Amino acid sequence: MALSRRWMTSISLSERCVKIASMDSNTVIPHTMRHTAISRLAATGADIKTLQEFSGHLSISMVMRYAHAQDRTVDAALDRMEGRTIIEHPAMRKPQDS
Repeated sequence: MALSRRWMTSISLSERCVKIASMDSNTVIPHTMRHTAISRLAATGADIKTLQEFSGHLSISMVMRYAHAQDRTVDAALDRMEGRTIIEHPAMRKPQDS
């Protein structure tokens, strides 16, 4: 089975990018770059439908593999929010020594 021209172009393009970035071409493959791009988009808090459209996955279940990054982002945002709430609430402030 012959590879399509588009596939060959994407392989050579990715190989050139990996070489320019001085990365290991045995580790950084097109799938790695695609996974990283989708995971980083998920980390921005993008919703599942946006991730699905960006990734081209047909099923939501495939997109959910990337949701772990989004979960960590939400957890971090909640931690920051809780920290601000405690600091900003006057009843929670420690009295300052005079």
